[in-house]
Amino acid sequence: MDGGLSFLVLHEVFGENCPGGSTKVFHETSRRLAAAGHRVTAISRIFPPGSAVPDDGVEYLRYEDIEGASLPRRFNHYKRGIRGLFQKAVAERTPDVVIVHSTMAALGITDALAALDAPVVNYFHSPWHMEYESAMEMDSISGLRRLKTKFFSNVRRRLEKKCLRAADGFVTLSNSMRDIALGVHPFLEDTPSTVIHGAADTGIFHPAENQEEKRGIRERFTLPSDRFIIISSRRMVPRTGLDTLIAAFAVASSRLPKGTVLLLTGDGPIREHLRELALELGVGQQVVFTGHVPIEDLAALYRASDLFVMPTRELEGFGLSTVEAMASGLPAIGTDIGGTGEILGRVSKELLIPDASAEALEKKLLEFANKPDLEEWGALSLEFAKRLFNWDRHAEALLEFARGLRV
Repeated sequence: MDGGLSFLVLHEVFGENCPGGSTKVFHETSRRLAAAGHRVTAISRIFPPGSAVPDDGVEYLRYEDIEGASLPRRFNHYKRGIRGLFQKAVAERTPDVVIVHSTMAALGITDALAALDAPVVNYFHSPWHMEYESAMEMDSISGLRRLKTKFFSNVRRRLEKKCLRAADGFVTLSNSMRDIALGVHPFLEDTPSTVIHGAADTGIFHPAENQEEKRGIRERFTLPSDRFIIISSRRMVPRTGLDTLIAAFAVASSRLPKGTVLLLTGDGPIREHLRELALELGVGQQVVFTGHVPIEDLAALYRASDLFVMPTRELEGFGLSTVEAMASGLPAIGTDIGGTGEILGRVSKELLIPDASAEALEKKLLEFANKPDLEEWGALSLEFAKRLFNWDRHAEALLEFARGLRV
């Protein structure tokens, strides 16, 4: 990568151990652009509250959140915070390129972005209104609650549309998400775009050196040393399919290797529901919930596990967890939904689960947990992860796309 450009990067939230795939893309690309000699200024809201930022060559400008306020008051606060930091950044240095990672990150400044004499690149990670409807379980509610949900969904869609109209080009992490973007916002057909796959940091995500390291990690996290461990790392919301995974695991448990553990990392609004579901289905002792864990601990848990599963039901923009598990030497299986098919399908179609039903998940779990050559599948996953899913190449492709918009 050649240097010399000034980047202004906008993301909704950031801080040490801040969860979320889009946050990871924001951070990995920003720090690599800075490492390549570019000047990178990043604007976001502080999250988690009180969190610090890494010393990685990026200039972070962040504003405080306000807790317990009403939604309108929070939105106005966000607008003021973003606008103030944006004006400060632009006054100090006119950017050569602006990168926007979410609609909320550009709240209150879309007109100013459109007026800049610099290309604006929008990462379309997922349709905001569809994520919201999925989280609110739109298809299963009615009456006033449904009307309110639809109203706020439409607000999100309109804000996203305005943000995208200010962009000179957009990026998606998968072809499937590009298709969704064009379906939701047809005007994007006339906007330059590119697909740049997500990646894994192989300095953090790598295989265990030996069985002794694997046993040591299990001991540290009080996991059984002699049991088969299936792991899934997901935000605990309906669309990620963890309820279906638990149901499939419960049905399959008697035919899985004896004492198999299902390890679920991550957090979200349905965590307690999932815990109750596991108890109700009789696998409460076999399903382990870790909550959100720092990235170093997540990498260690991958090294300690035997099989990764991505059980997504809908809206899988890419699936960074899948390539991180692969980079850790884990065989990975997943539903053929969204970006997962573009990742695992390049390794082998055999890794794909044809649909998100409990029956399909159960069948694939049994097939792979009982494979005598499972370690060979892990080696194959590692090979593909290292060859195809690299953050340096991602940043290079982003830079090339941005330079093309400046011509």
